[in-house]
Amino acid sequence: MSFSKSSIDITPDKSLLPTLGNVGYSVPQAVAELVDNSIDERVEGKNLVVEVTISRNSIKVVDNAKGMSPSEAGDAFVLGKSTKAGKIKLGLYGLGLKTSCASLGSRYYIKTKTGGADKWFILEFEEEAWLTNKELGWSNFPVHYVEGRRSDHGTTVEIDRLRKQIPPSTASKILEDFSIRYRPLLEKEGVRIVVNGKACRPKDLELTEKHGFDRVLPSGQRIHGWFGLTRESNQTGYYGFNTFRHGRMITCFDKIGFNPHATLARIVGELNLDHVPVTHDKRDFLRDSEQFIEVDMILRINPEFRAMQLRARTPQKGPKKPVPEGMNVDVVDESTDQNEKSIGEVLQSIVRINLQDKCPVCDETLPNPSSLCPRCGSTTGLSDGSAGEVGPEQNGSSLKVEIDDRSILVHHSFSDLGCYGPMFKAEESSDAFRVTTNVSFPAYKSIKDGRFFAALSICFALAQLAKRQDRLTIGEWVKTQERLLLYVPDIIRALQDSRGSVQKSHAQESNSRVIVATASPVQAIQQT
Repeated sequence: MSFSKSSIDITPDKSLLPTLGNVGYSVPQAVAELVDNSIDERVEGKNLVVEVTISRNSIKVVDNAKGMSPSEAGDAFVLGKSTKAGKIKLGLYGLGLKTSCASLGSRYYIKTKTGGADKWFILEFEEEAWLTNKELGWSNFPVHYVEGRRSDHGTTVEIDRLRKQIPPSTASKILEDFSIRYRPLLEKEGVRIVVNGKACRPKDLELTEKHGFDRVLPSGQRIHGWFGLTRESNQTGYYGFNTFRHGRMITCFDKIGFNPHATLARIVGELNLDHVPVTHDKRDFLRDSEQFIEVDMILRINPEFRAMQLRARTPQKGPKKPVPEGMNVDVVDESTDQNEKSIGEVLQSIVRINLQDKCPVCDETLPNPSSLCPRCGSTTGLSDGSAGEVGPEQNGSSLKVEIDDRSILVHHSFSDLGCYGPMFKAEESSDAFRVTTNVSFPAYKSIKDGRFFAALSICFALAQLAKRQDRLTIGEWVKTQERLLLYVPDIIRALQDSRGSVQKSHAQESNSRVIVATASPVQAIQQT
């Protein structure tokens, strides 16, 4: 058997160059790639200024860095070829310039010059011409030269024919993004980034404590930064570490060294991980790498960081929010803004819109938002629900729930069941069905209306009771919860009215009755 050898041409197809832009960059991320290049090529001993101009039709980045020679500029346009190999730079893989420009627009040009050179080197790329002109290729890309002063140096990158319209708010978003992304560099003298004439400044956080650390790992590598606690927790995920590699942010709000949890939503910090490898687009670390795993482990066993996590789980003692009249609250920590509409009021308005002024029980059109249903006599939950005169404070609130031929007395109160405790506790006794709302539950601490959360607890507790006593299926149980939740505003008013000083007779009770339709029977929640 004989073997022969030959060769084939594996030159990339020309469509590869514009396809590089399909990497999912946001506008701030793409522009950051260009700013990275400017920072990498800053002139030692001279202040670097990077000016970013965002307009409706173009994006321009101008710097006073070293600039590039014609050969360096050509290399910068070669796919996968990096002029920074072996150097401590923000750029790594020789793709940032091409991918960022291609993601932003279909036409861009680069103008660059080093100090001492007498000409500016200009390279222009137009996607349509590149793809349709057969004379253009990988080995004969045209360039231009323009006369310039020998003292000038720097690079200008301008992109137009943008792939998507730039909203007016983009410049402010980039300014805010860069204030976080380049915080370590901006805190030092020598780097200035300007976006549409406004300078980026490091963003400060309101902290209750802050701890710096600098650690040499068992592998011999160094990590440094700080961790601390914000005054307020953030239940939307904006907590954790901002991570940096050589001064450039890689990830934000990263949960490294701890597991995400609502009780840890005050933890923030910065980690400088210069040795940890990153993905080709520099938007994440290689989390399966030995370097990243080592960092995560060291943080998890750090005694100071572990102690801070325990403090993060401890409820903050701050100004007490007003206790709803007629309710006994054991522990309430948050303050209340009297000028802000309560969640209960907002929900009431939402119910009014969703129901379109129809009875929630029989779907009858109502003559006005505050009336009883003319067909079934149900109250609608669409009135203002103003409370009557409130009597002396008593221990908790009581509601009577009538389900078919059963009458259940629900007694509600607030108590501190711990941040790891349940949302509420429900207990059956000989005289009442007791529901206790946990004021240390993380979701409770993120709202401003304690009565609203109490209504939620009662709804969930009643649904659980119905599931257990009536042997409801999962579907029936879920439907019962959903229908009960529609009447949270009515339950809020019933809780408020249940503390009234006037004891009403059976004949008077119908005036304050609230009808709630569940998955099967009709429940009447009324004042005791």
